[in-house]
Amino acid sequence: GWFKETTLATEWQFDVDVVNQDITLYAGWLMDGPTDQEKVQSVHDWLTLGDIDALTNQSARLILATSRDGASITWSIDKPDYIQANGLIVQPEAETGDQTVTLVATITLGSAALTKTFVATVLALPDITEAPNLIEEGFDYVNGNILSATTPWAPVSGKTGSSLYTVVDSIPLATLPTGSKALKVEALTETQLETAIPHSYDVIVVEMSVLQSTASNGSAIHMQSSASSPVIGFGLDGTSLYYRVDNVQYKVQTVDINTWYQLRLEVDFIHKTIEMFYYSPEGQLIQVTPGKVAFTGTTSMQSLFLRTGSSTTAELRSPAYVTNIVANRVESMPRPEVIVKIGEITGIDATVSIEEGQAFVPQVPTVKNMFGEQVTLVLDTDYSLTITNPVNTAVAGDYVVTYTFTNAADSSDIVVVTQDVNVYSVAQPNEITNVTTTLIPYLGETTDVTVTLLQPNGKLFYLLSNNETETVTAIKAGSFMDITNVSTVLEDLVVTNETYLHMVVELNGDSNLMHHALTFESITELSTAEAFYQMTTSTSDTSTYVLIADIDFA
Repeated sequence: GWFKETTLATEWQFDVDVVNQDITLYAGWLMDGPTDQEKVQSVHDWLTLGDIDALTNQSARLILATSRDGASITWSIDKPDYIQANGLIVQPEAETGDQTVTLVATITLGSAALTKTFVATVLALPDITEAPNLIEEGFDYVNGNILSATTPWAPVSGKTGSSLYTVVDSIPLATLPTGSKALKVEALTETQLETAIPHSYDVIVVEMSVLQSTASNGSAIHMQSSASSPVIGFGLDGTSLYYRVDNVQYKVQTVDINTWYQLRLEVDFIHKTIEMFYYSPEGQLIQVTPGKVAFTGTTSMQSLFLRTGSSTTAELRSPAYVTNIVANRVESMPRPEVIVKIGEITGIDATVSIEEGQAFVPQVPTVKNMFGEQVTLVLDTDYSLTITNPVNTAVAGDYVVTYTFTNAADSSDIVVVTQDVNVYSVAQPNEITNVTTTLIPYLGETTDVTVTLLQPNGKLFYLLSNNETETVTAIKAGSFMDITNVSTVLEDLVVTNETYLHMVVELNGDSNLMHHALTFESITELSTAEAFYQMTTSTSDTSTYVLIADIDFA
């Protein structure tokens, strides 16, 4: 109808009301359309959350609509720890298990209302012991230059020299590890490959299998955390296993040629330490680093850099091989359970001297496990010890004491250590059994001398010269000191230009003569810009360089 006011309060009566002036009438009508209940039903039918059967942290956020066509939508979620009010997904821990979450939408318009229920499944996080590998590289590509194939490995800018990386399915004189091919590495000028291993782990493990094909002039395989000045690295250099921290390399373990070695590097980014091992044929870890080794640089090791060659490599070197590169969080690559195998034995002197009539007591050794972190083994728990002691201190002479160690868990694991015991008469001449000297630094002029003797008595004469041998008369014309211990030390012996140290002991006559060659620190002289550049990229063990001329870098 027609109404006098905008509020549609008073209807205009055409048969009664009179128009005396211009007026405005307002029309009011009822629309012919859906009711509130029908609108709510329409929204109910439209509302969906998509596929919610296997939600993870990587799933898109659920869109929880709040209105449509004038109707309001409210949500209730029975487990908001796993599906939050804003639709974000939070996976439960592995031990909690998958979670079923019920979401109820309430749709209202006026007095009309409907509910719609959705049931979602939020998957639990994978067990940390079953995390997918960051890399699992067996080089299963077409044989030939790896850079010609489509692989995760890419050349590093500025490090694209002439070294060769070739995928192969066989190698001379050795068998490839089961189920893998290998990368043949031939070093010339420096060439690096890079592959990403993005992660957010506190501790990761990197393993790889390496093989050296020759005893000399072999190619190196460097696995490191960055292209330049790597904070962390490990690998095979010549016939030595090595580790690297803060761009300093430490060669540790000599390997056999044409033999595969599976290496393991554990990197702790929280405590900034590394530990390196290789696997024994029994599948046990043998430590390469001296325990945990600290590094001071910063790295999160988001990529692996494979390097070989250097600017000083003049010709193509014999190949080394690498395969089975695997990286993961430490929980998914646990160490093998350590078994006991008799390892390093210390505390037993190779030779012992005893004055006639004195008592001889066998020494108490320390025995380390060969595997794992080489913990100290416990006598009568981990091993037994049998000592064969024929020493008769009443009779001067030479005796051999035998220490036999037997693994308590493996009777075939037996280690025998022998000890020479000399029972001497105070009436016989002394004897020099060994001489050692410390390295003489390039800019230093002193060395510490340790002389091992048969008796803790007599007078030690010594002489420095450039001659390989000297006479007793000449040596006695030098310096001397009184002997009070079978291990006598000359501290800070001054050396000028001499290269040999000669010794004799005077006691009941003269002892044997000892002629000992001194050792000096090796150096590399730098006199050209080329030699300087070679120093900056060298991976040799040389640690001292001497600048002997002005260098023009222009």
